Amino acid sequence: MKYYLFTFIVLGVFQIILDMKIRKKLDYGYGGYMSETNGFRSYVLTLCMFVAVLIISLFSLSQFHPLIGILLMVLFGIRAAFEWKYIRDTNRHVVSLWLVAISFVVTVLYFILWKVYFQ
Repeated sequence: MKYYLFTFIVLGVFQIILDMKIRKKLDYGYGGYMSETNGFRSYVLTLCMFVAVLIISLFSLSQFHPLIGILLMVLFGIRAAFEWKYIRDTNRHVVSLWLVAISFVVTVLYFILWKVYFQ
């Protein structure tokens, strides 16, 4: 369980740092939020569905499993797709795509370690 807590804290910090850096670099400032678009309802329903699957798999797996990293990649990918479709001019989808890449790298590294030490 410590792995999951550590992963969520690290990804949260990465999201804040990337958002500040990209906002400063691309100068997108205020360009709207997902809550102000027509796709907000489907965005929330989709994210709630994946968060529910993520929480269920967190409690059903007693030790680390690469499935959690894959679910995080899908979650950030869906968020990036909705941000790209509905608020493209803000470039917020770039932060989500970076988080997908970071989640992918971390998942591959943990998968390799998992195969070496647990199998």
